[in-house]
Amino acid sequence: MSTNRRTLRTTIPLAVVAALVMLPSMETPVSSQAFTTRSDSVVLVNSASANYQECARYIQPYLDHFGVPYTVVDIAATPVPADLASYALVIVGHSQLDPLHAYLDATEQQLISNAVNQGTGLLNFDNVLADSSFAPYYQYVQNVFGFGYATALGSSGVTINSSPILGNYIVAAQPTNASYALQAAITPVRVTLPSQAAALVNIGTDPLLAATTYGQGRAVQWTSYDWMHADVWGPVRGFDDLIWRGIVWAARKPFVMQGLPPFVTMRVDDVTGLFWWVDTANQYGWKPWGGLFLNEVQDIPHLKTLVDAGNMTVAIHSRAYSDFFYMGCCGDFSDQIVDQYFVEATAWHTTNQIPISKYVVPHYYRIGTNVFSHLRDWGVEFVGTVITPGIDYWNAPRLMLGPFNRYETDCNAECSAPIYYADYLNIPGHPELNGQFFNLLTEIRDITGYEWAPDNDVGPTINRGVTWLKRALDGMDLATLMTHEVSYIQLISPSNWNAIMAGVTNGIASYQPEYVTIDYAAQYVRAMQTANIASGFYDWGAQQLSTTLIGAADIPTRFYVFTDSNGGIRSTFVNVPAFSNSVVVNYSMTPTAITLKALTATLHLDTLMLGLLALVIFGGLIISVRRR
Repeated sequence: MSTNRRTLRTTIPLAVVAALVMLPSMETPVSSQAFTTRSDSVVLVNSASANYQECARYIQPYLDHFGVPYTVVDIAATPVPADLASYALVIVGHSQLDPLHAYLDATEQQLISNAVNQGTGLLNFDNVLADSSFAPYYQYVQNVFGFGYATALGSSGVTINSSPILGNYIVAAQPTNASYALQAAITPVRVTLPSQAAALVNIGTDPLLAATTYGQGRAVQWTSYDWMHADVWGPVRGFDDLIWRGIVWAARKPFVMQGLPPFVTMRVDDVTGLFWWVDTANQYGWKPWGGLFLNEVQDIPHLKTLVDAGNMTVAIHSRAYSDFFYMGCCGDFSDQIVDQYFVEATAWHTTNQIPISKYVVPHYYRIGTNVFSHLRDWGVEFVGTVITPGIDYWNAPRLMLGPFNRYETDCNAECSAPIYYADYLNIPGHPELNGQFFNLLTEIRDITGYEWAPDNDVGPTINRGVTWLKRALDGMDLATLMTHEVSYIQLISPSNWNAIMAGVTNGIASYQPEYVTIDYAAQYVRAMQTANIASGFYDWGAQQLSTTLIGAADIPTRFYVFTDSNGGIRSTFVNVPAFSNSVVVNYSMTPTAITLKALTATLHLDTLMLGLLALVIFGGLIISVRRR
């Protein structure tokens, strides 16, 4: 061999050889995930299932309320998408999805398993998982969760596990090791968990909500959603945060969701003044809405100053406590009386130069069917009521309105069940006005009854107020501290009121609340219904999140972007301009917002690329050049 010939000899460390040997067993994302993934979700339903309608009745109201972007796939008509692994989250939308496998065959079940393995999240509401002999119905459930099964047991006792081995984010808003007593017992599927899974919530001694990981993905299982029934427990009672936090925890990040920002408002009925209490509330950022007793308002110059400064909004609540404005005790006022009352009220606002709020709550919710054209002339767009217009409050059925009560209500108008309405109101006898007024109301009645009920006992009053607001904030409802001026605030000393406002404000500070007027909040909540996230995509190479919204929003809004960060989950807001028809919002992600685990679970790297990565990590390639 010639002495001037050069030979390259490579020497590879044993650690690198070992790493290369291991490469074939490493999970590689499917090619559809290469560089771009979705930041939205897919909901699997089966229109041939006996429980198909339960998705619309119980599950979709939560998805819509939280602004979860989703595409519904009916497996009775459409195969499971081949690109399922590109979605951030798969939601199984009701029980008995397909236990006989008439539509969900083994290949499609493997698609679900593979998607979770590659990083797609799974939220499973199907709780019919095994037959009477405890033989599992679904292989994908066994692959992901690894459940065992036993004879079902009923219970009404629910407890929170505040220190689970994983999934802490899902229960983070719950009181430590909280316990609840449902109004009726429910019987979930009884599962036993493998060591890598966690029971986040128990019903009796068995899991009601469980979480696990599978490959690169996360999965959450509800063993029953019967608690969503109004006569068992229902919405706005303290479990709603478990739904959206479970969605966020399971979903591959980045994940987008509209959600309501932490808006905080104050509603005060039966207002006559003096208005020192508003000044105090303003010092802590609050901007109350006041329902005026028209014939009894005093200190009007002070009231005008507050309204002109944007520190308060007001509307007519009643003429006086026993002198109603919008409706009498037993039905509509005559058109002549209505016309007269509105002329008088318009003159009062005009003379005193006090603008009329866009939001109206009538005294005892009595609002006639023949007042809405006058309200429209005033510029009113939003109302707050629990009963159908034209019906008296006492013993009246509650409105059947969204987001949670379109299909069932739990009791009548004056009962103590909590209320959250955010939906368009129909006006009996006036179809031309249907859909023109948006009904918005938050009352956490199961804590103190109808209202917050503040008094001079400062500590308990603060605790009640904080509990009211936290319930709504945790559920992404409009947090509204509701009380009356005449019968409550006027009986509180100024020093105690100052301490109360300071205490309540401090008690919710961790939520980073945004104190807004009800007028603004109502317009924002309405915009969340008229505009929705249609789809979202994330380009991993460009680190660019592209989100499409459809519909229309008459004011700028925001949506949440959730990311995994340093072992936790963080969120940020992305601004959306007012728009009509559609808008695409592009958002550049910072490198620190995406974890290395998520990146390697998403980018498609072939064996050679993984080999080179391993070589770099384990010491690289040693090249020796020798002359001979």
